[in-house]
Amino acid sequence: MVRICSIKGCQNIHKGRGFCDKHLAKEVFTDSKLCTFNGCNNKHKGRGYCDKHLQRLRKHGDVNYVPDLEVIRKKVSESLKKAYANDPELRKKQSESHKGKIVSEATRKKLSVANTGKKLSEATKKKLSIINTGKKLPPSTLKKMSIGLSGLKRSPQQRKNISEGRLGMKFSKEHKEKLAIHRSKQKFPRKDTKLEVTAQKILRENNIEFIDHKAILGQPDIFIEPNFCIFLDGDFWHGNPDIFPDDYVLFKEYNGKSGHAPELTAKIKREKIIK
Repeated sequence: MVRICSIKGCQNIHKGRGFCDKHLAKEVFTDSKLCTFNGCNNKHKGRGYCDKHLQRLRKHGDVNYVPDLEVIRKKVSESLKKAYANDPELRKKQSESHKGKIVSEATRKKLSVANTGKKLSEATKKKLSIINTGKKLPPSTLKKMSIGLSGLKRSPQQRKNISEGRLGMKFSKEHKEKLAIHRSKQKFPRKDTKLEVTAQKILRENNIEFIDHKAILGQPDIFIEPNFCIFLDGDFWHGNPDIFPDDYVLFKEYNGKSGHAPELTAKIKREKIIK
């Protein structure tokens, strides 16, 4: 009796594995055997496993091995660093590919968290400084930076570094004008003195309208319309003779980036006020 192919409707003569020559070829090339690993439905590759689990068994000797993603990321990062360090052309291509790329808020947040507390080397700081020199930021970015820096408390060392970094810095005429406008809107000191608080209280009790620290030349402590300015300086700034003798040094001699200032005694200060 002649055996025929087991595929329904096929009358061809049996060749092997229950199939004819045509269907046997299909069975060989499209083997329906699956990976024996629990829950894996990938196609069988060898030794009872799919390609993924077979590679785990060969490399690590354990089909249940699960790779540590952090270790993999670190290895990839180190390999890329080496590649970029040795190939300037590759760095240039990477830089050009990122130009104009809009990063989502979620990605920016991730980058911010990843860079928090990260210490940059002096070489990296220098490179970033050179890259950002002359770079104009949009008003929206400047506003975000201003909000982020508001209320930030800097350590004495940070303030010293900022001060030293600005030594010898030359500003354009336009930039100086902008600084002057910005300075006129600032209040110094930020907290009103006892004398200012007392004077303001008296004016309010007498229903006299006033503006405190109006942003005009000299920034008077109290300004009353139309042109009445009140400056409430204490004993120190006037060199009060009842407190400070003639030879008392209010300000020591100063030599700095803004120029030279001679020593200022209480007597000299009083004479200047009288003039």
